[in-house]
Amino acid sequence: MNQTADPTPNASHRFGFKWKLIAHTFAAALYLFASNSVSAATLVSGAVSGTWTKTGSPYRVVDQCTVSGDQTLTVQPGTTVIVGDGLKLTVDGQIIASGTVSNRITFKGTSPSNYWDRIVINHNGTTDSQFAYCDISDADYGLVLNIPSMNSTMETKVANSKFSNCKSACVYAVATGWGNDRAKLWPKNNPIFTNCRFNNSAIGIRTLVEGGSPAPAWYSPASGIANPQIKNCVFEALSEIAISFTAGAYPGGSKPILINNVITDSSIGIETTDPYDFNLGGVNLFL
Repeated sequence: MNQTADPTPNASHRFGFKWKLIAHTFAAALYLFASNSVSAATLVSGAVSGTWTKTGSPYRVVDQCTVSGDQTLTVQPGTTVIVGDGLKLTVDGQIIASGTVSNRITFKGTSPSNYWDRIVINHNGTTDSQFAYCDISDADYGLVLNIPSMNSTMETKVANSKFSNCKSACVYAVATGWGNDRAKLWPKNNPIFTNCRFNNSAIGIRTLVEGGSPAPAWYSPASGIANPQIKNCVFEALSEIAISFTAGAYPGGSKPILINNVITDSSIGIETTDPYDFNLGGVNLFL
């Protein structure tokens, strides 16, 4: 006698079908979550300004970015910025990146081995930038503070921030003077570092002062000056130098101030040359 198969699945078949349906639904939910997470990233390039927020994070720098001379970029607490390989953020205006103890701001590369270039701040003669509770890592230079030839003072404030895995230097501050028979331009680069940590990099802080003048040779040159204040900071595991004060041609007399700092496990503690005359205040420990 011919038998016809029952088209109705038995209990075990129904049970297996339900689990397959649940598994497929869960996989689809994971895919949608991952897609939404990727799409939530904010891609930035070219001219940037305004406010970067925690909810807009992560901000992915996918090409060179510039804050123009009349603009300000504000980075809010808890914001993460991921910078692509070899890229930089050039600030010709102002950047204010002020985090908090519980909501730090992060600037990092796509991975610890893929170095981005730098944040370079070119002083415009009117505004100064600020960093607080920031973590800056995976860069060639973390911060470059540059004041070109002008009669002005650049005073960047960096507080409660951490620099790590910077290939060339965590911070590089440059002042370049220029003079001729009609004008003398004496720029001053006076950054203030308070309660910061510099580690696992080549150099912690480096400054360069230099000057010059056009021909003929009897023109009196003008010089750049750097008077950084470094207070309550820790320098550790720096493969080259913790703090380096350097000079080019026609440097200006500079008076750095170092108060209550700790330098440990670094190849060289402090490197200096004329015309720097730095002041050691409080207790500076070299371990």
